[in-house]
Amino acid sequence: MTAKRMIERSLERFDLYPSRLLGDSGDGSAEMLAWLVYEHGIEPHVTVFDKSARTGGIFSRDDFTYDHAGDIYRCPGGKFLTTTGTLVNDGATMLYLASKRDCDRCT
Repeated sequence: MTAKRMIERSLERFDLYPSRLLGDSGDGSAEMLAWLVYEHGIEPHVTVFDKSARTGGIFSRDDFTYDHAGDIYRCPGGKFLTTTGTLVNDGATMLYLASKRDCDRCT
């Protein structure tokens, strides 16, 4: 993370503290954005990694349907995804997982 090193060096050597960062997609990871925003209050202007669209036979996020009443996801093959109910990413994300056995059987 080159941008992180440059910011830290600017602080140490010159006492310069940026309020904004302009960067490319290499600076758009969740870890880097959290470091910029939550740890240093720096406003990021970067391309965010979006891994929702997939290729090569892997379903994308948009291929799944969500049932709000049942709080469940269904894959294009009709199988349900499960969750432990545990929130991750500081309570911002609920993970839903497919069964490997179900996926192995899917065409």
